[in-house]
Amino acid sequence: MLGSGWLRAYLITLAVEQTLGILVVVYLLNTWPVLGWQRRFALLLFAVGALNPLLGLNHTLFRFLPALAVLTYAAHRRDILTTTAVLAVGEILLLGISA
Repeated sequence: MLGSGWLRAYLITLAVEQTLGILVVVYLLNTWPVLGWQRRFALLLFAVGALNPLLGLNHTLFRFLPALAVLTYAAHRRDILTTTAVLAVGEILLLGISA
């Protein structure tokens, strides 16, 4: 149905990255103090903008938004040791994503 092995792998990877990107947007919008209708509208805009099959893997929300998610998550930590650990692990994660 999807054709050759490389095409199938690409499309599956694209679907997984798109899904993870939308989940990062949901996390960020639920963390920030935004009104309900504004949250839904922003999610709609992000989803419509992100689900463009012509852009490919290099232009997904999963590639650009984890840095903001790591900073938001680290900002909610209470002590400096936990914040430092979250930022260090986040940096390693971001280097892995961008490679």
